[in-house]
Amino acid sequence: MKDRRRDQRWPGYLGASINFNRRMSVATCIVKNSSSSGARLKLHDPIFVPDEFDLIVPHKNAECRVTTRWREQEFVGVEIKYLYTSGQSPSLAQAHYIHRLKAENAALRRQMGLEAE
Repeated sequence: MKDRRRDQRWPGYLGASINFNRRMSVATCIVKNSSSSGARLKLHDPIFVPDEFDLIVPHKNAECRVTTRWREQEFVGVEIKYLYTSGQSPSLAQAHYIHRLKAENAALRRQMGLEAE
């Protein structure tokens, strides 16, 4: 079977929290493995996890916005959309993501007949 992963994954066992509903709802999870683009989370009941949420990993001092890509029994696979930073410069991956989003936004504005800003 061909490995379709873009990035190398690292095993782990880190406690984390899932925040959604404007941080009114919180669930705990364990980050079983991670990469620069995603992670595999173990949860007690993943059916209640929304398609998009904030993932906070205190041990790594990391907080990011993620999108659910797959669900399987007690596991959820997520893709990192962006990292929250506190006054830090964006990483190269974040800069590429921002650049791509700006280009997509400009293309959509052109399709709608609006001038690109």
